[in-house]
Amino acid sequence: MEHQFAKEDRLIGSDEELRELLERLENRTGEFTHEFTTEKPCITVEDVAEALGLGADEVARVLRQLHEEHREARITGVFKELEEPLYRVERPDVRGHLTDPIFRLRSVQLLMERNRPKAILARKAVVDHDEIRGHRVGQVVLWALLLLAGILLIGGTLHALTR
Repeated sequence: MEHQFAKEDRLIGSDEELRELLERLENRTGEFTHEFTTEKPCITVEDVAEALGLGADEVARVLRQLHEEHREARITGVFKELEEPLYRVERPDVRGHLTDPIFRLRSVQLLMERNRPKAILARKAVVDHDEIRGHRVGQVVLWALLLLAGILLIGGTLHALTR
């Protein structure tokens, strides 16, 4: 077989050799008898029934049932996708808040603040503003007298020294 694929054997020297080769190929009753078509092979219900050994009616019924289930699943998926925004707006999911630790902590703090007993604070004594004003006036008068006495004392001492 090696000699069959040698380089000098692959070259065709003349037109006569080429014609002879083409005639041999044309007369060959082919091992390859496959028809090439552009159409896709179509498997029919009868083909499936024959392969499974069942009746064509039974195979058709099962195929219809599968088709219906597939169509219902697609329609249900589309409805869920369309209803999802409405569901979120109308009925928010409360379970998500309950599992959130920050929300849970805030809830506990609010409950504790509601149930905490109110602290009783001691009341301040009622202050009489007139009494405070009188006390301040008394202090001003006292300071004025002390200032006057100081001035008189310094004035008397200076007068005695200058004499």
